[in-house]
Amino acid sequence: MRLAKESGGTSLVHQGKTYTWKADGDIIQVPVALGQELLSIRGGGYSEARDEPVTEPAPPARAAVTEPAPAAKTAVTEGKPAK
Repeated sequence: MRLAKESGGTSLVHQGKTYTWKADGDIIQVPVALGQELLSIRGGGYSEARDEPVTEPAPPARAAVTEPAPAAKTAVTEGKPAK
């Protein structure tokens, strides 16, 4: 379910996952059970969004690689030339 929130700055944790509406009017994809619960809050500022772009949470930042990858090993063989 896609939920819009009138006022941003709201974060909720549901079943171990955090859902955040950073700015006014943000639309976030939430589980149906959570969406129904939030929609039942009188004056909560939540509404079901339809046909509007979804504001997805940013993916977690990854640590920067500080060391170069090891060089590939090249096998050197000596032998008689092919005939």
